[in-house]
Amino acid sequence: NADLVVEDLLLNGSDIQTKCNFSLVPASVFNILNLDVASRYFNLDRVMAVSERAMKYVPATPTQATTQTSAPADIPVTIHNGKIDFTRIITGNINLRNTISRISMKNNVFKLHNLRTNAFNGHVNGDISVNLISMLIGVGIKGKNVDVEKALLDACAMKDTLSGTANFDANISLSGTTLEEQMKSLKGDVDFTVKDGQFGPFA
Repeated sequence: NADLVVEDLLLNGSDIQTKCNFSLVPASVFNILNLDVASRYFNLDRVMAVSERAMKYVPATPTQATTQTSAPADIPVTIHNGKIDFTRIITGNINLRNTISRISMKNNVFKLHNLRTNAFNGHVNGDISVNLISMLIGVGIKGKNVDVEKALLDACAMKDTLSGTANFDANISLSGTTLEEQMKSLKGDVDFTVKDGQFGPFA
């Protein structure tokens, strides 16, 4: 096995520290063992912008005439015993603090196990899975003491609609690469209670 350590990698203002080990034995699937990923500050939108710019420099794959649509190739990567530890994650106006989770990947499915994070002045924990080929997303999370007004404002840009503190339990699935596709495919259940709630506007 070989070890890989990356310290203080900067991506458009975000820092990343990574360490893992992997097998050097040739195989059809690349096995990554004990993958640890940490960051003090991670701006998801700016990191994705780097990825999008980098893809412009990747040579286009020659197209071939075919009468059949081929299925996307499987991702030949398996992640064993991984974990993440991010002090701060920013995306849009959403600010997540102290995000930790076990991670794994097999058969194109990336999983977050026992995800825990502080969001909208509350606490969120649960499991999330994403099929990186079909983009089928499964979410089973619970939230406690979430500031509803802050969540609606930061995540949905909805001001002066509802205030209060919420607890919720969500088990949903959705698929697609656009918000419209995801909303059309959304299935599942969400149970929630709001304490000291009030419909806006607020003083």
